[in-house]
Amino acid sequence: MAKNLNRIEKFLARVKLMHKQKHQTVFFLSAPSAAGKDGLWKYISKMKYDKKYNLYKPVSTTCRLPRLDETCGKDYYYVYKEMIVDENNNPQPNVISPLMFGSEHGREVWYCFTKEELTKSIRLKKSLVFIINGSMVAFYKDYFYKNFPWIKCITTCWTISEQAQKVKFYRRDPSKTKEELDKIYESRIPERKMYDELIEKKVFDYVDDASISLKKWKHKQYKKKYGKK
Repeated sequence: MAKNLNRIEKFLARVKLMHKQKHQTVFFLSAPSAAGKDGLWKYISKMKYDKKYNLYKPVSTTCRLPRLDETCGKDYYYVYKEMIVDENNNPQPNVISPLMFGSEHGREVWYCFTKEELTKSIRLKKSLVFIINGSMVAFYKDYFYKNFPWIKCITTCWTISEQAQKVKFYRRDPSKTKEELDKIYESRIPERKMYDELIEKKVFDYVDDASISLKKWKHKQYKKKYGKK
């Protein structure tokens, strides 16, 4: 693979290879907050690579509130906490290994995937783009191998420098004050350390840098495909 490819081009190169070899694959992508994980799928959809390479992104479920640019059923399924875990924080029957990640307005924020969502996508015989927290990569990789042994798993991590992450945090939610954004940034220190440890343990097949802005590159791709200036 060419060394000068950016992180999205490298990810797509792996997708193209597995598609060419006719492997049904789960492409795991994991990265710290603000590294552009969700942006990858928006790009794939915009360029219609999901149809070209028979890809599907399972929609996860959360009890946090939707952000301004998010849509229920497309970005996440938004539900009450009680639909994910019970009063003792045990998972509900249709939930696979829920993860509590921070809080919002004084309430715990939980994320999970449902058995129904994963089974549906597998039955469609599509390859999955599975965007997931790094701490859950080993669990879900094992889950797919045990329940769908014919599926190949490929894991990728995008790293991001502290400086680049801070800049993206501050751009992502301009409605918040600097003090609020500083608190959010500081709260992500354990997450950054976790990814450093996972990379050191070689949990991921591939590690690519997400610190470099792709704005000009993506604009060029859109212009080429849609003729937009």
